[in-house]
Amino acid sequence: ETLLSELFQRSEEIMSGNLSGEGTRTTRIEAVQKALGQELREWSDQDVEKVLRIGYPAYWLSFDLRTHVRHARMMREAERARLPLMIEHRSERSRAVTEVTFYTEDHPGLIAQLAGALALSGANIVDAKIFTMTNGLALDVFSVQDATLGGPFENKDKLARLSVLARQI
Repeated sequence: ETLLSELFQRSEEIMSGNLSGEGTRTTRIEAVQKALGQELREWSDQDVEKVLRIGYPAYWLSFDLRTHVRHARMMREAERARLPLMIEHRSERSRAVTEVTFYTEDHPGLIAQLAGALALSGANIVDAKIFTMTNGLALDVFSVQDATLGGPFENKDKLARLSVLARQI
């Protein structure tokens, strides 16, 4: 969905002659950030500013608003609770995948370790979006399917195993 949306926006810019390189990209990022700020209006100005400074440009252009809101809440909760690792998952039945998001300290080998934990838990990785945020933490989003059954990775025992394995990293 995100890729199609990006393709549509970029195609429209090219066909309308409004493609001005970085300026258009900057405008899109500002629009995403403004929309996110409006969605988080119950937050303090300081908390909103903090989340708006945390992502590099590629991050802001990689997800829809709903996902940015989820990530912002996840990052704020992890920070407030001082959690070394935060894991969230949600099924996307329309894509027959489960999106598993990890937020933790970035270090060499992290992606390999997370991919290993997913494989040992019985998940097949379909897609991955990997980001190091401006605060040095990693926000890694994997779209996975159940390796045995196909479709979303929803088995409670497998999700619990993933949580245990990821916390050992």
